Amino acid sequence: MKRPTIRLLALLLILRVGHATIPVLLQAQTIWVEGEKPARSTMSRHPWWYDQVKKNLLSGSDWMSNWSDDKDGVAEYVIEVPATGHYTLWIRANPVGTRLAYLIDSGKWTPIDMTGRSSSRT
Repeated sequence: MKRPTIRLLALLLILRVGHATIPVLLQAQTIWVEGEKPARSTMSRHPWWYDQVKKNLLSGSDWMSNWSDDKDGVAEYVIEVPATGHYTLWIRANPVGTRLAYLIDSGKWTPIDMTGRSSSRT
């Protein structure tokens, strides 16, 4: 039996930024989105053990994974950003056998280093 692998979990973040002409400085503003409930998703659940996971112990009471050798899994989120500014994107993901990338608005797909070797910040 072929062991399924996670080929790609990609986050598509669509940010609607207001048309502010003057930058606004915000003190420690946080936009929190649980990843388990995307607006749209093309994830393929594992055929038998997905429902065996103790989801009540997880943040958001669920989890996302893509178990397909044939197609990439994409999750799309619509996030309202209250003000223009600098934000840091935090993602918590299992790095084993995973490739992860994100896209904001009409920008380019940006791969996320899942090896833990990258120390660069943007």
